[in-house]
This record gives sequence, structure tokens and C-alpha cells, in this order.
Amino acid sequence: MINLPDTTFDNNSALILQQICAAAGRNIFGKKRAKLLFDLFRGLKKMPLIGKSIALDELFFGLISRRAGLGGLKKLRKHPDGLLLEDNQPGDFLGQRVETASGKVELAPPEFLERAATLDDVYEKELQNSTALKLIQKRERFTHNSWAHNVHAFVKGKRNTNYLYIHPEDAGSRQLKDGDLARISANGKSIRVPAKFDPNMMIGTVSVPHGWGHQKADGLSVASETTGVNVNVILPDGSESIEPISGMAHLNGVLVDVTPCP
Repeated sequence: MINLPDTTFDNNSALILQQICAAAGRNIFGKKRAKLLFDLFRGLKKMPLIGKSIALDELFFGLISRRAGLGGLKKLRKHPDGLLLEDNQPGDFLGQRVETASGKVELAPPEFLERAATLDDVYEKELQNSTALKLIQKRERFTHNSWAHNVHAFVKGKRNTNYLYIHPEDAGSRQLKDGDLARISANGKSIRVPAKFDPNMMIGTVSVPHGWGHQKADGLSVASETTGVNVNVILPDGSESIEPISGMAHLNGVLVDVTPCP
């Protein structure tokens, strides 16, 4: 099922998508003609009079709906409740919809095999750090990411900060009491937040919810009065922290030291 959004794709988003394709060395939608068309519209957009009537969002949705075999924007607008896509047909996947040179799902490309050869070293490091704490991600009900931090009702009282969530057994072995100020250290840096016992945490893991640290945020009169800290300070950064195949940043399973603050 596909629906045409009430608010169409904005020009900036279409431009960003085109720039991503250019950086990746690929034509937008995999078609050279589509790239040329976008380049033409971008040029027209810069012209004083014509530019105001040119909308990249119209072009974007027009191309993507055509590519999906939906007949374009006019047909979509006649069906505000959406159009049901046809079922995938047997035999139309390999060689047609798989975007690899071979047309097949490549289960063991060279990059994967190179990474697989390092798994023994990774496993050995895991064994060496089997007793260390690992920092994992966690989101909270009242402060999901950071969207509610400038609303007093969401950050009043004990919700005025983020916490170090830790299993009581891990806390006990580190002389840390519930409510104590804890120092969490990693990558040569540290942050300090109150500890909160959570028996639902797996032993060996701790968590500090992200999205905090607004003390110097201009214009956020409520959020700037909170005492939470930015957990990203201690997370790995730089190119060496990126998983090379997926391109994901290393934000989970980070080895940390946890100690009580004086």
C-alpha cells in the first residue's frame, strides 16, 4: 500500500537525497536520466522568475511513483486512501530487483570474508573483558530522546536528570548505593550521574539514557535548568569507531568503568 502524504517532500530533502547519491557515485533512482532531470530542475530553480514555480518535491514524488509503476502524482491524488501494490511475482527477484553486479544475493562478498577472518580476535577480546561493564542504550517514558525536556511537567522532581541504571549486584561489587553519584568512564573521558538500581538490567550491563546535557542551550529556559549529562561525551568517536560494513557508529556495548564519586 502506498499513500501520498498530505505534506509533500520538501525541496531540501530531495536535494539531500540527490547529494547522497552523488557522494556514493550512484545516479538517483539508479537512472542517469533521473539525475539529468534533477540537475535541470536545480538549474531552473535558481532562475529569478521560473524558480518560484519549480518544485523538486513534485519531481521527486513524480519520479518515484512512476518508478514504482503507480502512474504518477495525478493517479495517486485520485486515490487519497492509497493504492494497493501488486503482489511480488515468483521469479522476479533474482536478476531483476537485486542491485548487485551478479543479480544475486551475495552472501559471502570479499568484505564480509575479510571481517570474518578477524572474529577470533574479537572473541578473544570479549573473553578478556568478560567481567567488565558494558554501556547499552535506553530510552525513558517521560524524556524520549530530548523532545520533552523543555516542558516542566516532564522534567520536574526526580525526572530532572538522567541516571545510571545498574543491576544491584553490579552496584554492590563496586560499593555503589542507590542514589549515589556515580562516575562512568570510557575512552579517557567521564561523566557523573546519580545511580538508580534496576533489577531488570542484565548483570554486566549499565545504561545512561541519551538526549541530556542542555545546561548551555540558549532559548531552552526549562531544559537548561536540568542536571542531566550528555552520555555521548564518553562514547567512541572518529572513523575508527565506525563499523566498516554497515557504517554504524559504535553506540552499544561500550566498555566502561563505574565508580562512586566522593
